[in-house]
Amino acid sequence: MISNSINTTGNQGQVVSPASTVFGLGTSNFTIEGYFKPTAKTNTNPILISNGNFGSNKWQLNDRNGSNTKFDFGAYSASQMSSITTPVNGTWYYISVTRNGSTFWMHVNGTQEATFSNAGSIDGGGSQTIYFAKDSSQNVTSWNGQMTNMRIVIGTALYGAATYTPPRSPNTAVANTQVLINAYPYQPYQDLSPNNWTIAVTTVSGQPSWSANSPLTSQYSQ
Repeated sequence: MISNSINTTGNQGQVVSPASTVFGLGTSNFTIEGYFKPTAKTNTNPILISNGNFGSNKWQLNDRNGSNTKFDFGAYSASQMSSITTPVNGTWYYISVTRNGSTFWMHVNGTQEATFSNAGSIDGGGSQTIYFAKDSSQNVTSWNGQMTNMRIVIGTALYGAATYTPPRSPNTAVANTQVLINAYPYQPYQDLSPNNWTIAVTTVSGQPSWSANSPLTSQYSQ
């Protein structure tokens, strides 16, 4: 089955997991990944995925707006990574962030574009909530675009420094998958991980919606 995508317009709500200790990254190996397609740059710091915390325990993957638009990842207490790629509206990108020990990598469409080293906890561990398409409260972080095949694996580094081929079929729940959303048409917000979380969809001035558009049937940027 081809997975589709979740569409947000930049002033809507977000897709939110329940709070759980399984989402505490701490010093664990992890992989955070998914397909993302910006459709407009309307906000200053649009969030792709975040734990929604504030202060030193917050981490986020975002599509930074402004004159130096990049994909960014990092925690306020740690170093930051920025992609070489400048995202173009209307183009799908496969983004992954991986930690193995003290080394972090960011890949865009399977090519490593950034790395840094940090041996500390990225979020302090403990109970966390995962937010897609927006931060926990700030409207300036609303994502304007589409996303699908979002997967968070905690305990396993799926990638290293090497180049890899982005998936051409829907992501699956590999070992240690804690959340997986493939945006299938029958239930676009369903979590396909073994946890089977009930995913909430919040509303601000609108609500995220299902889109038939998919990177698995249209070419991603190369």
